[in-house]
Amino acid sequence: PPRAKKTKSAITFKETLRALMNGKFVLFLVCCLLILTPSSVNSLYLSLFIEELGGSASSIAWSMFAAAVLEVPLFLLLDRMTKPTLRSLLPLLLSACAIFAGRWVMMGFVQSPTTIVFIQCLHSISFGFFIYTAAQMVELLTEKTYRASGQTMYALVQGALTFVVAGSLGGYLYEQVGPHRLYLLCAGLTVFGFAGMLALRAMVSSGPNHADSPAADRKSTRL
Repeated sequence: PPRAKKTKSAITFKETLRALMNGKFVLFLVCCLLILTPSSVNSLYLSLFIEELGGSASSIAWSMFAAAVLEVPLFLLLDRMTKPTLRSLLPLLLSACAIFAGRWVMMGFVQSPTTIVFIQCLHSISFGFFIYTAAQMVELLTEKTYRASGQTMYALVQGALTFVVAGSLGGYLYEQVGPHRLYLLCAGLTVFGFAGMLALRAMVSSGPNHADSPAADRKSTRL
């Protein structure tokens, strides 16, 4: 007689939500919102800020080039040099947060478009470190069954929610307090995100070092 097939029970939305709403992952998503919203503010209003400082279209183009030129080489370098464990990835996230905060403080006092171009060179490091590391963190903070859903939630925060907040609240503050004060507020928001990541690091420090992860398996295979 034919062997009976094993039937998989369907994973419900309620089960997925319950699995993802653990303390570490929720804290991680909140920190991502706090840290990446200022980056979205910068993406949306940088060209307007440059124009207000008397910059030309070429200044805007150079600022975009400076922001993107090192991203791909940096991703390749991180892929080869980092270990996919929470304890090794969190210091990278904290470093990215510190660079983000430094960028926004400098932008809060900048007075020339040329200076903005040089500050934008830090984008590849801060944003590159954060995006590369955060994507791996999602896999380590969620159960195997729910990792795809975890990546979806992270993408929603990183790619949509931050731009919604930046486009609405950021636009209002740009008009009310001006770009310099807005960037200083962004620096403060990033500091709160940094503090949240420190709390996450404290929560992780007493737990297992997640070396046996899909990311780790992929890296060991590649090596």
